Amino acid sequence: MDRLICDGVWSTGRSDELKKDLAKAVSNCPGGPGATCRVNLDTRWLTGAFDDGNGDLTFALRGFNYRQSGSVTMTKLDGGRVRVSGDTRIDFFKNYNFDYGDKFYGVDLGTFAELHRFGCARDYEVHGSKNT
Repeated sequence: MDRLICDGVWSTGRSDELKKDLAKAVSNCPGGPGATCRVNLDTRWLTGAFDDGNGDLTFALRGFNYRQSGSVTMTKLDGGRVRVSGDTRIDFFKNYNFDYGDKFYGVDLGTFAELHRFGCARDYEVHGSKNT
């Protein structure tokens, strides 16, 4: 999970989604500087993809689903800034299958689907979770 979470494209996208959720929560937090709100976050299941520069993860998993959830405390500061503390959990899921008609890096994935059909390969699921 550490390697998955550190992927450049995915971590940027994940961070952007989390910032959007936190900004929405801050707008619903009453009071001025010093006010504190506890928020339960849940991005729901989103789709993601790995950076093409990360060949192993990109070729092994391609697209995937993830969810970030948890409980955070936000404290409003002067100047519209906010301090956020708490814990979140990232859940990762990939239902891997070999697709006919898809190409990846110029390789026809139908070849791999044939391996599956004749029992030389198999579809599989990848699951993982990490607290951050």
